[in-house]
Amino acid sequence: DEHPDHNEDAIMQSPEKGIFGIFDGMGGMAAGEVASGIARDFVGNQLLEMPANVTAQEATETIRKNLLEANQKILKHVQENPDHRGMGSTASVVKVFEDGQAVIGNMGDSRVYIFHPETGQLEQITEDDNIVSKMVKDKTKVAALQRKLDSTTDPESLSGEEQMYFSRRNMIWNALGISEAEPHLYRVSLKKGERVLITSDGVHDNLTVEEIIDILKKREDNTAAVEKLVGDSQTRSREKEKNPRAKADDMSDLVIKFNGGALSPEVQQPKATKEKIEKKEAKKDYLVVGQTVRVKR
Repeated sequence: DEHPDHNEDAIMQSPEKGIFGIFDGMGGMAAGEVASGIARDFVGNQLLEMPANVTAQEATETIRKNLLEANQKILKHVQENPDHRGMGSTASVVKVFEDGQAVIGNMGDSRVYIFHPETGQLEQITEDDNIVSKMVKDKTKVAALQRKLDSTTDPESLSGEEQMYFSRRNMIWNALGISEAEPHLYRVSLKKGERVLITSDGVHDNLTVEEIIDILKKREDNTAAVEKLVGDSQTRSREKEKNPRAKADDMSDLVIKFNGGALSPEVQQPKATKEKIEKKEAKKDYLVVGQTVRVKR
């Protein structure tokens, strides 16, 4: 393990506001943990101040603005603390509205998916800011190639170019902490029963997309799903000698079920050591949430 004594991921969740996020920090000497913490605390607190009647368009602009401001805060911190030079963080931020609209802001290679239970399909909403999206000029091929890499269990079956992408899939070119950072914004509509999955790359790099789907299909309880996702990722990360997907990393995920206004069980509380943005019990009944973040891999 590269840093088993701390976790550079930070989780943000306020179910009663419909606000969620994962920030995956990077940088040596615990600087990644500082970067993700700065981003989580600033973005979370800013989003909590959005008015109850905020529109999806307004939320989109607010998320974009907050991510850019968080980027400047990280850059300022590095200027004041040169020993943290090179630190940064991914960002996957989601705002879910009671009518099923969802606004997503993303930077780096943390991901936001929607799981469609009727078809069993897992739809990746965000596009990774990795070597694939940087090098492949035909953007219609990016998603297909990324999906192929996400399903790969035998890199030898890939072409030479695809093997290069697979081995370098965690190299990213856009994140919080760089001067030309640029957030990507998405808007989607959720149907009742659909689940939003947010993951850091420690989960979706270790597991294939088929394994993630299988876990979500077999575990309708969100807490059971997040625990299984991280548990299997943790196990896989220790199998470097026999599994080419294995990589030591921090692993965090959030699962949010959209209930379409129907009554729902209480929000599952996280088994995490990270401080949440808001610790109040959820008052809204349109979301059921599970989350986990592990300190030791």
